[in-house]
Amino acid sequence: MMCKISIIVPVYNAEKHINETISSLLNQTINDIEVICIDDGSIDNTADCLNKISKVDPRLVLIKKDNSGPGASRNLGIKKARGKYLMFVDSDDLLCLDACELLFEEAEATSSDLLIGKYNPFVTPNEVIVECNRSSETIQYTEFFTPYLWDKLWNRDFFITNRLYNLEQFYCEDQVSVIKAILSARNINNTNLVFYNYRDNPKSIMNQKLEYRHTLNRMNSLYVTFELIKSNNSTLSMGIVNYLGNSLFYLLNSPRASDEVKIIEFSKELQKFIWKYSSYRVLINGARRKSNLYVFTPSFLWSMASFLLNVNRKIKSIFTLAK
Repeated sequence: MMCKISIIVPVYNAEKHINETISSLLNQTINDIEVICIDDGSIDNTADCLNKISKVDPRLVLIKKDNSGPGASRNLGIKKARGKYLMFVDSDDLLCLDACELLFEEAEATSSDLLIGKYNPFVTPNEVIVECNRSSETIQYTEFFTPYLWDKLWNRDFFITNRLYNLEQFYCEDQVSVIKAILSARNINNTNLVFYNYRDNPKSIMNQKLEYRHTLNRMNSLYVTFELIKSNNSTLSMGIVNYLGNSLFYLLNSPRASDEVKIIEFSKELQKFIWKYSSYRVLINGARRKSNLYVFTPSFLWSMASFLLNVNRKIKSIFTLAK
């Protein structure tokens, strides 16, 4: 039987904060929700904590799987979801207690495929927002862009019909889903509701020193994103283009492989990427202009120039190593 909202929570070794997170979900001001937790092979007591909660409140559904990353976990949760709408919450973050109620009302009133809200970063408990700002105003989608799943409410039929599933990798797994949604949706709206409390956790993957495999994940995400844009002949907002330019710049400065074989492999991948996209033009949404224009943004140009310089250095190092 369908419920109003399915909240999908990928979890991995989350015992420190999981009880607090789940409490913020199950204590929402509407009851007609389900919380789907996908345990991605945790080796701590996360599964035990969730099992105990599920025996008290059957709205919590626990699914266990082998470790394969948050993308695969979310995809599994989406396939199990019964809600008219989907929400995504990370295992150490918190929802405002009236978030589901207010977002559902706004999505229904505006028939949104995608409703984009705002979030509150916090470090200490006294920075957490308990209730949303009820004086919100829903407006049509603007060029403002965030590559996150969790600051949005998603119509499930829209999500599944357009196959907005995550890349099944450990890092940069969700940006393709968001960009594809923005390119596909007929009705996107922004709300001024600050409904999501994002924990600035120094131990999260976003704040840890990244490994070489994360570099490859970022590159794969960009590959898929550019191919998506090309195949759709899409018109992009400046927000998305600037994000892609910055992503290219971050990729340039991501961790490199430490051994000779991987250095050569990575250099070859960079070369292929450059040759494929160095002359690529992005059509910018010209809402404020008389017509749409093909342009490179400064961040895009800077990223490409930096890439070319870096590839040149890498090629020289390969030849040096080969001698």
